[in-house]
Amino acid sequence: MLRKMMWAVVAGVAFPWVAWGQDENPLIAQVRAAVTDASKPFVMVIRIEVRPGKGPELERAFAPAVAATRREKGCLAYDLARAAGSPESYILYERWASLDDLKAHLETPHITELLPKLGEITAEPVQMDLYLPAAE
Repeated sequence: MLRKMMWAVVAGVAFPWVAWGQDENPLIAQVRAAVTDASKPFVMVIRIEVRPGKGPELERAFAPAVAATRREKGCLAYDLARAAGSPESYILYERWASLDDLKAHLETPHITELLPKLGEITAEPVQMDLYLPAAE
């Protein structure tokens, strides 16, 4: 049985998780384990450190993905930001309406094309922090 090839970022490099024998993207599994209700909104803050001089390359690589992602169903926010005074430090702020929306996002062409590029740009593994909405 053929399965669609999917990608996960591990240690700053994109790899197919299907090759590891996993049925689910490790990022989805991590978020699923942390959220109390997968149908509710959540926020991910992904910290990205790039190799010296690679900031502009990261920004160019992300530009099409940012524009396309903001139009996706369930995307409440999606912003790439550079740290003031540190051209190698970035965060990607993502807010999703549900886990299913994030799952669909990770399967889009603009993301599956972006992830393989990150391995050549990033200096270290990306770090992800997950936040659940405070009392709304």
